[in-house]
Amino acid sequence: GSDTVFVRAPPDVRTVLSSTAPSTGLKWDYLGVMSRASNLLQPMALGTFFHMPTGAEWRQQRRSVAPVFSLPTATSYALELAAELPTTLESEEGPVDAQQLMHDLLRDTMFVTGLGRLPTTEEKAAFQELATLSEAPTDSVTDEALEAAVVCTIRVLSNSVDEFAQHRPKERTFMAGLMLDAGHDSEAIARALHNLIVAGAESNAASLARTLACIAEDPSIQQKLVEELQTVLDGNAPSTPKDLSSLTYLDAVVREGLRRFAPATVVVRCFAEPTVLHNGAVVQAGQRLAVCIPAVHMNEEHWPEPQRFHPSRFVGSTPAPNTYLPFSLGKRACPGKNMAILQAKAVIATLLSDMRIERAPDASSLDDHVPRFSGWGNEGVPIVFRRR
Repeated sequence: GSDTVFVRAPPDVRTVLSSTAPSTGLKWDYLGVMSRASNLLQPMALGTFFHMPTGAEWRQQRRSVAPVFSLPTATSYALELAAELPTTLESEEGPVDAQQLMHDLLRDTMFVTGLGRLPTTEEKAAFQELATLSEAPTDSVTDEALEAAVVCTIRVLSNSVDEFAQHRPKERTFMAGLMLDAGHDSEAIARALHNLIVAGAESNAASLARTLACIAEDPSIQQKLVEELQTVLDGNAPSTPKDLSSLTYLDAVVREGLRRFAPATVVVRCFAEPTVLHNGAVVQAGQRLAVCIPAVHMNEEHWPEPQRFHPSRFVGSTPAPNTYLPFSLGKRACPGKNMAILQAKAVIATLLSDMRIERAPDASSLDDHVPRFSGWGNEGVPIVFRRR
């Protein structure tokens, strides 16, 4: 295939991400050097959903599901499920893999968002099989095995959509219902839900778990967060959107976590006409242009000491344009970005209102991860949770 040109200069980042051109149509094989089985989000391309359509089809899809990602809806889902975490961890005495813990929590949140309920045993098993294959070493998984797992999850979700249509909840807005109203069939909705669950659970779990690990490793950051909870909420867990918005240092911690451990690593566009970069170089029509998000976030020109987890850089200041893009930018940015931020805030605040967190002594480096679309850790992210 054609070569891929990677950019990180802010003007070029703007050029790539402001485009409404679809992502490259090569089934998310974005690097051209990695097999499809090594790409965590390749299964998302089996459905059109948000990535591949253009024009009216793309706009219609975005509009039809926009209410799912509205602030009140996203906050209610995040707070409801985060509130159960202390009880879940109450019986745990040793290290817990925060990455798996966050994966399961966010998976459940995505099911509530999509179908209005928690996943069934069959649904959990289907997505666990897919996750196991996606997170395995690249050379141990075949394309055929991964595609078979994807087909299985689509089949299971199609059946779930049919059941949803027969016993549709009336009290709240869910993605399946919105897409049924827009005229989509069961398979199209199943593919969209598959996209939602994989994107919402896998990538955000890896990022949020590492953010928790950084909080655990730095007592001063953890203490500032606890003091803010005590000052603003009398030490209680947040229970409303207003509670979350009032925790300004927590906001800085979450945003720094998204910078240091971006949920996604690359965004690709394939332009129909020649494109001129800021240095005068011309990228020919049909050639792929890609933004490597970690490269942008670790650029010392815009982020002093980029390896350091330093939430204060987000206190009272705003990143320079086109230098901070954990969820991409422009019209094709991730529609669930607000939900992901609220989930992270709800999880961290709920945990610290009741627990002290510590990094497991034999934990591996937070930069030791499987080289894929998201930074899934090779050996998990072990953290010890203790009651205060």
